[in-house]
Amino acid sequence: MHKHFIIIIIVSAFFGLINYNSFVMNSEPGFLQAFSSILFIILWLGYGMLGAKSHPFVFLFYLTCYFGVGAFLLVFGIFAMFFVYYPVAIVFTIPIYGGIRYFFDIMPSLRLEMLSILLLYVSCLCGYLLRRIYMILNYKKGISS
Repeated sequence: MHKHFIIIIIVSAFFGLINYNSFVMNSEPGFLQAFSSILFIILWLGYGMLGAKSHPFVFLFYLTCYFGVGAFLLVFGIFAMFFVYYPVAIVFTIPIYGGIRYFFDIMPSLRLEMLSILLLYVSCLCGYLLRRIYMILNYKKGISS
């Protein structure tokens, strides 16, 4: 799981840098930022599908801890230590800021932070559940034939 964590941080930072200027300047994101946000959510959906294949229960625990710690650090960074906020926001909030602001016009706030974490967590869980359902259906089909 350590390799997964490092890859997630690198990919999130890449997508975060695409949306960084519009987030910091509080400006309207363009099509590139909106498209990159949608692609980032699709990547999380795919990551959930991959995680369901290998170690499903360990993956769920890891996923819940990852997003739970992320939510805690965002709230902690906003209210207590601002230098914690930006590194955590680049990983959790800023990568999908372009899509949320482009389609829903929500300004940067704690609500946006929690919405982004929830959206990423749910998209990964949806991918996980889709893969688990697919595996169960294929297993039952193999037994009945």
